[in-house]
Amino acid sequence: MEVTALIVLCIITALLALSLRGQRPEFAMLLSLGCGLFVLLYLLGQMKDIFSGLEDILSGLSGQSELTAIILKALGVCIVAEWGSQCCRDAGETAIAAKVELAAKAALVMMSMPVFASLLEMAGELLRL
Repeated sequence: MEVTALIVLCIITALLALSLRGQRPEFAMLLSLGCGLFVLLYLLGQMKDIFSGLEDILSGLSGQSELTAIILKALGVCIVAEWGSQCCRDAGETAIAAKVELAAKAALVMMSMPVFASLLEMAGELLRL
């Protein structure tokens, strides 16, 4: 499926959800979430190629397999958190969406701690020279 077809599907779904929202808001929300899930699953299939290409690029860095793993995990957390946050916003739950984003940011900070530690270690070695 091309991106154009995906965009057309999303526009049609949005129009259907808009027309349903007056009579059956719960069905409109389910339709919107279903479309979002379909788009996410489609994009995850496409992301497999992107992740493998990124892994090839990052594997060129000598001895940085830990860094590669952290970057790929961080990308995954960002994608899932953005999707979860947007689903919460679609359901009208902006407060929960903000908490999803906050949890993702905390997870990213925790994942990046080894990177910060190695950067500080390298800076310390450079200062000793």
